Amino acid sequence: MSQKSTDWNTFYRLHLKGNQAISALRFFYPNFVEMEGSIFLEEQLSTLDYGAVKNRVGANKEALEKAINDVDFTDIIDWDLSDKELHEFVQQVCTLWKQKLREEFPMRHFRVEIVDFSGDGAWGITFFESKD
Repeated sequence: MSQKSTDWNTFYRLHLKGNQAISALRFFYPNFVEMEGSIFLEEQLSTLDYGAVKNRVGANKEALEKAINDVDFTDIIDWDLSDKELHEFVQQVCTLWKQKLREEFPMRHFRVEIVDFSGDGAWGITFFESKD
């Protein structure tokens, strides 16, 4: 990544308000909830119509978790990064989410996947409980 993208002083100069800092932490290290045996991002579950998503994807647990837990970063962050830098950022967030899932659910196994939603660098993440 470029010096501009990784410079800690740039972050320090943002002067985030408390609620902005907490929102950033929740994004990088999110809260998870269990519902009907599935694990979901709390923020996603609170903003989506669970019943409508379940009706759309059917009874397949993996498909339901993928559908609810998918987060397209281009929808929530105004990027000034190259495609390579954005992909590296998404990989780092993916690592954090994997770690948090392992901490909260040590007896369960999850796949956290990077998704290119549109095929043109609209990167995001989804996760689901895997059988392996």
